[in-house]
Amino acid sequence: MRLFTFISSRVRQASRLLVLLCMTPLFTLGAAHAQTSSPSPSPSPADWATVEQTARGQTVYFNAWAGSQPINAYI
Repeated sequence: MRLFTFISSRVRQASRLLVLLCMTPLFTLGAAHAQTSSPSPSPSPADWATVEQTARGQTVYFNAWAGSQPINAYI
């Protein structure tokens, strides 16, 4: 029984290490991508015509008050 416990603890340790080794490159690539990509500048809300032009063709999801049907129907 002790041998089984020892082996299972080693397997858990090895699986944690494997997960850590697999995730490290993903975090590194994500951080590198975040540093190199810059978001496109948002139009100024004061220039509403530009806001409308930029938004044209995009889908907007509006879920007020956690999806309350009576309130959403009112809006």
